[in-house]
Amino acid sequence: DWQAVEKADDATLVDLLSMILPFAPEEKQALLEAPDIAARGEALVALLRFTTQAAIDPDPGTWH
Repeated sequence: DWQAVEKADDATLVDLLSMILPFAPEEKQALLEAPDIAARGEALVALLRFTTQAAIDPDPGTWH
């Protein structure tokens, strides 16, 4: 429901994505332990970047 996403404030969106995205339990725990919503948002973006890069290049130690 993109209308609901567009209406959601940043904190709600960060919390919702932190809950529903398929991160490992350790990663979800790190998101929960973030000291504030800004830190949680930064951690969420870092996790998304990491998982996106891992999907693009699952073995970064090899040359293509």
